[in-house]
Amino acid sequence: MKKNTKLFLVAFFSGLGMANAQLEKGTAMWGGNLIGGYVQTDNAGELSIFLSPKMAYFIRNGLAVGAYANLGMARSYQVAIEWTYQGGILGRYYFGSSNVGNLSGNGRLFVEGTVGYGGTTIAEITSSGVNAGIGPGFAYFIREYAAIEGIIKYDAFFRSNNETAINEIRFGLGFQLYLFPRREKRMR
Repeated sequence: MKKNTKLFLVAFFSGLGMANAQLEKGTAMWGGNLIGGYVQTDNAGELSIFLSPKMAYFIRNGLAVGAYANLGMARSYQVAIEWTYQGGILGRYYFGSSNVGNLSGNGRLFVEGTVGYGGTTIAEITSSGVNAGIGPGFAYFIREYAAIEGIIKYDAFFRSNNETAINEIRFGLGFQLYLFPRREKRMR
C-alpha cells in the first residue's frame, strides 16, 4: 500500500513539472478560493464565508471556461445561520501578452464571470434561484504551474417566489494549479 502511494505521489509531482505553459490553450486550471462577503441591509449586517472550488479549461490563450461551486454559510445578529450552495459555469479572461511562456515570478490581471443555480436554508426554510457574479482578480505565479490569487466580485442571488435578491461584494484569496498543456508542449 505504501509503495502505491509513493508511486502515485512521484507521478503526480512529475506531471506538475511538465506544465510550463500556464495560460495556453489546452491547459487545465484546478483550484479554488476562500471567499468572504458582507452585506448591510435594514440596519443589519451579514457576514458570509464560502469555499469555492473551480475547474476550467483554456479554450484559447488567456481564456478559460469551466465550472465552479460555492459552499458556505452566512451569519447575522438577527437571523439564524444561513447555509448556501451554488454551482454553475465560469469564464475567466487573463489580460496581457498572447505570448504566454513561463510566468513564474510574474502576475496577471484577470476578470471572472459566473452564472449558476443556488439555494439557501435558514432554520428549515429554503429558497433557490439563479446566482451571477463578475469581478477582477490578480494571479501571482509562485511557480510555473501554480498561482496564488486575490479576487473581488459582485455577486447577486436572484431568488424565486419574488423574494428579495441578495447582493454582495465578495473578497477571495485562493490557489490555482495550471496543468496538462497540449501534448506537443509537454514533450519539449
